[in-house]
Amino acid sequence: MRNFQILTMIGVCSIAACAQGTADADGIRRALASGSTPVKGATKTIAVVDSFFANMPAIKVTVPAGWSFDGAILRSSCGSGEPVLVYRAYSADGLTGIQSLPQADWYAAADERVFQQAKTNPCNLHAPARAADVAPKIATDLRGGAQVEATPPPSAKEAAELRRDRDQAQAFWQRANQQFPPNFRTMQDLDEQRVRIRYGFEGHPVEEMLTVRVNRLDLPVSVYSAGRTGMIQPGVARMVHMIVHISSVRAPAGKLDATLGALEQIVNVQVIPEWQETVSASLRQEHEKVMALIQKNSAAMRAQATQFAAQMQSQNDQFHAWQAEQGARNRAQFAEHMRQKDANAQNFLDYVKDQTYYVNPATGVTMTLPNLPGVNGYAGMTPSGNWVELVPISH
Repeated sequence: MRNFQILTMIGVCSIAACAQGTADADGIRRALASGSTPVKGATKTIAVVDSFFANMPAIKVTVPAGWSFDGAILRSSCGSGEPVLVYRAYSADGLTGIQSLPQADWYAAADERVFQQAKTNPCNLHAPARAADVAPKIATDLRGGAQVEATPPPSAKEAAELRRDRDQAQAFWQRANQQFPPNFRTMQDLDEQRVRIRYGFEGHPVEEMLTVRVNRLDLPVSVYSAGRTGMIQPGVARMVHMIVHISSVRAPAGKLDATLGALEQIVNVQVIPEWQETVSASLRQEHEKVMALIQKNSAAMRAQATQFAAQMQSQNDQFHAWQAEQGARNRAQFAEHMRQKDANAQNFLDYVKDQTYYVNPATGVTMTLPNLPGVNGYAGMTPSGNWVELVPISH
């Protein structure tokens, strides 16, 4: 009966269906009684297949020859969907082993609009954190009843790998960000923390070294909102995506340091180039789809902006035409007002001087004549030489 759980799995996905991680109980008891050495020089290499690509060989893992091995290529239902190697290898007694767990994806954003956009589903919300902040709790949550003995820095090999990966990430984003404006650039940082714990396993004291790596991506996300006019107003918000990788090595109490040194020389993980090319091609296709969608949305926004600008220009032209019309009308009214004012002043002056303002109806010539006693009117000449009565008028 296969009933011995070697290592508990945590993370976004479970590999129980593809890697039970059990061993024969009688065989384990025999191994414990014999006191067999858990790590030996002989090795074996296993090819882990990727069921997503029709069981294509994906990654080769080299482990001690006498160990059991379970492994799979998983894709997280929460996160980028990129393939991740998950495996565990362990000695016959189950006390010594190495494990790489499924990744966990955490998200954080100050602007909740980022979670409304494609491929940013907030399946696991978690405040931004560094590996040193979360590693101890991950270790004790993973291994119930465990006690933290120490939180040492990464080993020399792990530190070198971390520097290499960090430099590669920075070089990649330095190139990739050149095509984007400053407010739409991605930033990436990686850090690691080891945690040494002690706990009891099947009645035996064991020690385990867990390495927690946090890959933190600070991503720009296009967001949209409707303005007062109903026009879509674009903006940029930030989302933090933290990818948490956990690996561990376990050994009987007092043997962990020696086991770590031995496994560092034995265990090797090698990606098969053909599979890597297939994955890269698939990721490029997905990237092209995303970029096509971004370009489509950008074109729609530019067209909308052009239409909005044309509407604003038309409204601006109409406003300036109305201003010009109002200005001309106001100037005409002012001129008429001043003319009427002058006319009233002249009429008053005629009254004071006892004179009258006349017009010759035949010629249109105007003149001011005094009001004389006994004179009831005046006459003027027409162009033909006839007399015509002058008509009194107001100024």
